[in-house]
Amino acid sequence: MLENASTVLVIGTGFLGSALVDLFAKNRWTVHAASYSGGDNEVACDLGDESSVAALASEFGQVDVVIHCASSGRGKGIEGYRAVYRDGTAHLAKHFPHSHLIYTSSSSVYGQVNGEVVSEESETSPIAETSEVLLEAEANIIHSHGTALR
Repeated sequence: MLENASTVLVIGTGFLGSALVDLFAKNRWTVHAASYSGGDNEVACDLGDESSVAALASEFGQVDVVIHCASSGRGKGIEGYRAVYRDGTAHLAKHFPHSHLIYTSSSSVYGQVNGEVVSEESETSPIAETSEVLLEAEANIIHSHGTALR
């Protein structure tokens, strides 16, 4: 799937995103990075704003892989989740149609809270509205032939 890939765009450069940027760079990929506020060697991008994602696609052109590992931001509640996850994945699918999209989701989509064993075959039964939004984001990615990771 990614054997011939050589360019990656990592969106969200917290703990995971920063590690991915370093890993891909170390393996000689061309690496681009974006975050909500931008910064050193990063472009600013608000995933919830389609024009911002369109500008990101225009700036970097075709990339082989786009990895969404952005967070919703503290204190933004359910609307922040919808903007970053549900809407953000839909915007990425629209503006990076030829890129392999990878979305880092959460095991909270399973909803098991009583010590049950959870695997990828377990039923998703989120107990929180935010986890339902994460499932919607996963569906956006899977519909675009991408990969959702938990």
